[in-house]
Amino acid sequence: MPRSYPPLEKVFPIAEESCPESLPKEPQKRNSFADDVRADCGETFLNDGEFAREVEFDGKKILAVVEEVRADELKGYGSSQRGRPEGVFRRAVVLHVSENDVPRPPLRGDRVRIDGELWTVGKVTPEMGMLAIELEAIDS
Repeated sequence: MPRSYPPLEKVFPIAEESCPESLPKEPQKRNSFADDVRADCGETFLNDGEFAREVEFDGKKILAVVEEVRADELKGYGSSQRGRPEGVFRRAVVLHVSENDVPRPPLRGDRVRIDGELWTVGKVTPEMGMLAIELEAIDS
């Protein structure tokens, strides 16, 4: 015959008053992984005390991580130096921004101004609440 045990509340009585006020009385709803990542984007990645800096994106001041890359590392839009006259060089950056900070995601070929300098959009990749915007400019 199986042995029966008394309920835990009778064995270990815990008065409501003995629980610290800081502990929730009912279980709290956990954030989803996506919610946690979105919070990290703003609190860590796009924190001007960490990685980000303020840039002017088409007249609007936003926080962004500006990653300077070698132009030949970007594949796709205008990535080849072939066909360019001698003395003309391509510069490239990847701009990481919150998708909430831009009115609409830029499209390939769009021209955007970053801190007063005109850039051409190559590729835009959504990355969990962020946009990675590949930009190029031509220098001579």
